[in-house]
Amino acid sequence: MDEYRLQVDASQLIKALKIARKFIKTQKEGSAYISYQGGQLVIALPGVHVNATAEGNWPMPVRTSVALIRMLAQVPPAKKGTVTLRFDGQRIGVGDTSMPAETDQSATPPIDVLATMSLRQILRLRSTHTDDEIRKSGYANTVQKAEQRLDRCLTQAAKALNPLDVSAVELRDWIEAKLRD
Repeated sequence: MDEYRLQVDASQLIKALKIARKFIKTQKEGSAYISYQGGQLVIALPGVHVNATAEGNWPMPVRTSVALIRMLAQVPPAKKGTVTLRFDGQRIGVGDTSMPAETDQSATPPIDVLATMSLRQILRLRSTHTDDEIRKSGYANTVQKAEQRLDRCLTQAAKALNPLDVSAVELRDWIEAKLRD
């Protein structure tokens, strides 16, 4: 296996992690994609890409949990100098922290969308992406909450349309057809 080791400017890494933290602080799952492009460490998360000046060798993107980025954003490994980022084929390490990781040909999350999606856009993810893509991108919890909200809306709408003999099942079928359009 090729060596994966980067020396990253600590102050730039801290700035990048602060930006990333805003996008992932509520995500309990999902992936972070770490790559090296043009002298820059690139961390791709759902909704945002951040970078920091780096030197070294990082032949292919590596996928790990957003939990690593969240941890590093809360407690940076260093405030000055350089931070070493390494990958041994199974774990990615930054300073004294390490976490399971794997190489991944893609350098971005399978679903890379803005954090300001509408309810309709969130619900459409099920028809445009696999469950695995949704999970890897960190949107499984968001989709589940959107589906719960849809259930509440359908219950209320069915009650309002009860005099017209319209059921929640009929409404769901209609909504799902609209989401596929």
